[in-house]
Amino acid sequence: MEKILAFTLIAFIVSIGLVSAQTDMSLEVVPKVLRVNPGEMTKFTVTAYSPESVGGLYLFVTGSPSHWINMGTSYIDLPVEDPVTVKIEFYPNDVPGTYEYEIKVQSHDKPELVLSEKVELVVLGEGEVSELDGEIKKSADSVDMLLELDSGTEEEVTAEFSLVSSSKKTMYTYTKTLFIEGRTNLTHEIPLSAAPFADTYTAKAEVKGTDISLEKSFMIEPVHRMVKTEEESTNPLFQEFVISVSNEGNVIEEDYTVSANVPTGFVTFSQEPESCDESVCEWTVSKLNPEEAMQIVYRVQYWPLIAEGLLIAVLLGVFVFFGRTKINTPALRKKVEMGEDGSYMTVLEIKNAGKKITDVIVKDEVSPLFNLKDDFETVKPAVKHHKEMTELVWSLPAIEPGDHRIIHYKMNPVVKGSLKVPKAFMRYSTGKGGKSKVQTKELNIAA
Repeated sequence: MEKILAFTLIAFIVSIGLVSAQTDMSLEVVPKVLRVNPGEMTKFTVTAYSPESVGGLYLFVTGSPSHWINMGTSYIDLPVEDPVTVKIEFYPNDVPGTYEYEIKVQSHDKPELVLSEKVELVVLGEGEVSELDGEIKKSADSVDMLLELDSGTEEEVTAEFSLVSSSKKTMYTYTKTLFIEGRTNLTHEIPLSAAPFADTYTAKAEVKGTDISLEKSFMIEPVHRMVKTEEESTNPLFQEFVISVSNEGNVIEEDYTVSANVPTGFVTFSQEPESCDESVCEWTVSKLNPEEAMQIVYRVQYWPLIAEGLLIAVLLGVFVFFGRTKINTPALRKKVEMGEDGSYMTVLEIKNAGKKITDVIVKDEVSPLFNLKDDFETVKPAVKHHKEMTELVWSLPAIEPGDHRIIHYKMNPVVKGSLKVPKAFMRYSTGKGGKSKVQTKELNIAA
């Protein structure tokens, strides 16, 4: 029984040694795929190692054509302290195609120990574009992208650089088409302003119509930064305080508390505080998106009765003045309505309550936060695409007194959040040869 146990123990130790030796012997080949123009030399880098103290390692390559292969070293003497690197050169001819090879390392003393790695050598045809290198890295203000291409002849390529959020929403895309010949670097910078919210984004560079593609993911860390400023101004009638709160971080802030020491007296507020205790008033901002700001204004009135009287007089004067002006002045209104399909309908409404106007030009803008739909059910505008926005222009010869015109178009938001909608403008000529213009208010919509 003791002999059997001893024999079993020895066999176990020997098997462990064999497994350990087989495990410790290593082979690494980089890269796994090489692309090369016909007639150009290229090479794979082989790194081999064995913990054995005697014998050596054989390096050999199987595959066809074999006459393309040139190995300066095919045997490594042991022992070695560190892994040994060997360059295997290939000299392909002018026959395009994909050729498979297998690079192997074998122990001299233990021939049963063999490691292998399969590689591919892609010989490009005339006019093919290949990728030599590429890099995507994030700097302080941008994502810097590089594609290093190679072509044996002059070829037209179309490269696309894009930035996609974790929800697969495209935040940024840029396409360029150019001719390349030989080694050419394509570079592009995506500003980090295209990634306004904290999230994980994927930057991608690719060449259309090929398998050349490079992508890398990076994270925009959450930044909480609420900035509060206070301004004070005084005149004979009142003292005014303006509290400005802006979200300069990259996350949505909810239920943010604003507090201020409010003087005693007759005080009016633009926004009533939630509470006031011993002259300290507090307001709660329910929601503030990144890059969004809001103001709280309150006034301490010095002469309430005089101020109220003057205010009434001023309001009456303003009412009369603007009431008369409104009767004779054409009006332009803009509103944005959400449709059932998730798109937004922008409606421009023109009312002419006064005299006939001519040479009417209506201009509107679609910001980069929206995609304009080529679907105009009323008068189709002239569309001008600019880098910072898309301009829509309608030309109307004349609008008679009492006329009511409606123009509308559709657009889709490309990001979510509180989005600003630019103002619309209308210019026209009056009957006396004069020219005038009106504009709409700036809108905000929640997408």
